[in-house]
Amino acid sequence: MLESLEKQAAGHGGIIPMEAFIECALYTPGEGYYMRDRSRVGRSDESDFYTATSMGPLFARLVVSAIKSLLPVELSELQLIEIGPENKGGLLGHLQHSPFKDYIQIRKEDPLEFKSPCVVYSNELFDAQPFRRFVRAKETWKEAGVALNNGHLELTLCEPFHPLPDLPSDAPDGYTIDWPSKA
Repeated sequence: MLESLEKQAAGHGGIIPMEAFIECALYTPGEGYYMRDRSRVGRSDESDFYTATSMGPLFARLVVSAIKSLLPVELSELQLIEIGPENKGGLLGHLQHSPFKDYIQIRKEDPLEFKSPCVVYSNELFDAQPFRRFVRAKETWKEAGVALNNGHLELTLCEPFHPLPDLPSDAPDGYTIDWPSKA
């Protein structure tokens, strides 16, 4: 992982774009947070955090109820496609019976294929995306990056690595925006 970060830094004047740093930290094969074979979600001493999906059936019931109220079709005619669930149970893991025709989970690296009428749902995927961080400083926008300094990582602000998205020109100094550009 360190070699990849050093290459990123070399290409940007010694500073790694925040988005590249987070991508590396989360998704480097075998080393990244989401690429290691371990349980991260749930209410146990071995997990790092829990989400509404992992707490029991209530959240799933609320989502199913919302889908029923929004769509004028029977759920038994639809597939539910969940993109990026953290665990194999996903949204419907706590329900005894699924009201949908089929339930499909798609991982981050899987192709997106929708072959029949479906509802596409994602809860956890967008929380786990790399992002660019912009900070308002002295009435201009700076981009956060990570500098490698004598083997240590340091957060730093610099000129944007790529063109800026449309950011507010009247934000106060210190205002921070995390921009998940791939989401």
